[in-house]
Amino acid sequence: MPGCSAWLAPVYTRPPVNMQGTATFDIAIPMSQYFVGIDFYVQAAVLVPGWNLASVVVSNAGHGRAGTP
Repeated sequence: MPGCSAWLAPVYTRPPVNMQGTATFDIAIPMSQYFVGIDFYVQAAVLVPGWNLASVVVSNAGHGRAGTP
């Protein structure tokens, strides 16, 4: 996509709900001591017809950590 960087491979995809320009979604992480402190990364893609040849714009990558180590 011209002008955009795909920082992550699409291992898990889920369409978020768009509410007046803000999209939200939940990520279910099992309640287990093995997941405390585990890192996860996210990136969003938005369909914008005519913006570029792919009609897709992507966000910067985001980082999260489950629980508190």
